[in-house]
Amino acid sequence: MKKLLLVSGLIFILLFLAFIIISGLKKPSAIPAPVENAGTPGPVNQGGNKRIKISGVETNNFLTNPIRSSVDGAVLFLKTESLEALYYKKYDQFNLIISSSSAQVRNRAEQEFLQKLGVSKQDACRLDVVVNSPYVPNPNLLMPKRTLSFCPSKKQEY
Repeated sequence: MKKLLLVSGLIFILLFLAFIIISGLKKPSAIPAPVENAGTPGPVNQGGNKRIKISGVETNNFLTNPIRSSVDGAVLFLKTESLEALYYKKYDQFNLIISSSSAQVRNRAEQEFLQKLGVSKQDACRLDVVVNSPYVPNPNLLMPKRTLSFCPSKKQEY
């Protein structure tokens, strides 16, 4: 009886260790590994693709050297200490993730976004941009806008 328990225990331990080793090899990441040939939406010119059109706005081709891209079309194209800028081809949408709720940090991040795209504030407002930043509840302050700070709100924000 003791041998059966000992053998069963050893088999259980070996199976458990095998499971841990196998699942440790498959580490999920927040942004999938880069993929060759990220592609571009609607190139403006075929020779060199220095500018592309997104939502009718001509921008710099930020897709030529992405930091990361995934097979589902998400492209991380700008990353600084206070900002991560992603573009989702499938939805034709930009997502700016700003690390601080500070107005100064947000303004700097928005300026970096404009420079990377090579667009004016007016043209940037024509793009679908969602801005995410931390929010600390304060009854004396409004919640941060979920669009670019210099653009009129496109829809009700909450």
